[in-house]
Amino acid sequence: MYFKNTVKNKWRSAEFFAGIGLVRAALQEENIETVWANDIEVTKAAIYNANFESGDFILGDIRDVKGSSLPVIDLATASFPCTDLSLAGARAGLGGRESSMFWEFARVLCEMAEHSPQVIMLENVPGFATSHQGKDLADAIKALNRLGYTCDLFLMDARFFVPQSRQRLFIVGTKGRLSQTRSCKNSITRPHWIRHFYELHPELDLQIRALPEPPHQQHYLSSIVERIPHYHSTWWDEVRTQKFIESLSELQNKRLRQLQRCQETQWRTAYRRTRNGKAVWEIRQDEIAGCLRTARGGSSKQALIETSHGKVYVRWLTPREYARLQGVPDTFHIDHVKDSQAYFGFGDAVCLPVIRWIAKHYLLPALAENRIRRLPDGSPRRMWPFFELEDRQRTTEEVKNTLNAAEYTVFNEVLGKSSFSAVLNEKPITSSNMIGLPQSFRKRIIPDELYELRKHPDIRIARRANTIARLAQVISERSVSKGLRHTLVVQAQRLERLAANRLAEFFDEPDDSDLDESND
Repeated sequence: MYFKNTVKNKWRSAEFFAGIGLVRAALQEENIETVWANDIEVTKAAIYNANFESGDFILGDIRDVKGSSLPVIDLATASFPCTDLSLAGARAGLGGRESSMFWEFARVLCEMAEHSPQVIMLENVPGFATSHQGKDLADAIKALNRLGYTCDLFLMDARFFVPQSRQRLFIVGTKGRLSQTRSCKNSITRPHWIRHFYELHPELDLQIRALPEPPHQQHYLSSIVERIPHYHSTWWDEVRTQKFIESLSELQNKRLRQLQRCQETQWRTAYRRTRNGKAVWEIRQDEIAGCLRTARGGSSKQALIETSHGKVYVRWLTPREYARLQGVPDTFHIDHVKDSQAYFGFGDAVCLPVIRWIAKHYLLPALAENRIRRLPDGSPRRMWPFFELEDRQRTTEEVKNTLNAAEYTVFNEVLGKSSFSAVLNEKPITSSNMIGLPQSFRKRIIPDELYELRKHPDIRIARRANTIARLAQVISERSVSKGLRHTLVVQAQRLERLAANRLAEFFDEPDDSDLDESND
């Protein structure tokens, strides 16, 4: 098994359209633990299961997934099918049979309600931006906005990390706007057409987080080519090689002859194209591979050309070379599946170092910022340690019952002391028997420097007002429960008290009643 789960007490992620698990592999290297994954392809599941501790992998149709069945997560990723969005495909768009699975992902997020992740990341082909003249992308962003996500768009190319040309459009959505945002200017990660999309759609809730420039190191095919002896049957025989050469146009033949004149061994990739109704081969001029694809995406495998001492050798790229072109180490297990299955898995996959770069420079800062935004003002909080449960699995019925009873007991204790006769909680409290609680202690749960900022009364007022504004927006856009409207009322009452006490300070008439810190 290549990837063992060594992540402890870090961010938790769900991997939709998981494929062979390269998103998981990349996130794990950045201490983000995948706790749930799903894909419908049996072949991909076989590769996934051979490389991960995959008790959390659900093989099946996303249309059968219910939001209530997912565990608590901080992040959700979705590399939903590109077949109907790719320029190489039929361009049916988000209404197509494959790419319409985006709507199923959105449905699951909606069903997760208040437990939906704080950050989401979607990946697809750049053709997503032009599908139906950009309407599909706008509709997708609009749907994510309705779910409470402010979205950012950027482009990444695998060639920044490996010798493969593979551009992909990424959408990152966050609950609430991030800091360190800026206006949209042309860059490698945000070309002019992304800026144009922002300008065309002022009605969408979009943001632009500042990102560093990706690395500019050049990568070459020689770094991924398996050195296979020319007598091996993997290489095409003379007849097939000659047919390959004869299919080349004059320009392509000239390119091949230039390679043959080189004193050192050269490698290039080639791909079949239909020109004037005739299948021909075309050789890439640069020393990288074209975008890896699958037959479902409207393309076929790439061939590798090697020229040495004036001779020409041709063969298909191997599955291991496909893996290397996606930034996957050789310890990744693929020997148990057919070559065609490995081609399918890697052709549909993401480039591992690209995802790792995004995790480091975008996802981790966004997750941290969203967690800080949700933290309280920093006043010491009461905590009840249950050390006796430390060595037990949290999923056992006994532990769940104990924790539910403890939560119910604390809820009733705090409710009885609340000035507003209300306690705001992230989820409904499960009714249970009252129990005796262990000795509690008080501890501040945010850093001292952040507490110094948060404790200022004007900052507390601003944060409370911002919470009310976000809550009111959600209520205005959705059909919500009575409980959420009650939450809005309680939040408004707390804002009124905060503001009144602050005003009293300026008139030297302090309010005798302190703020109810235990319920703020």
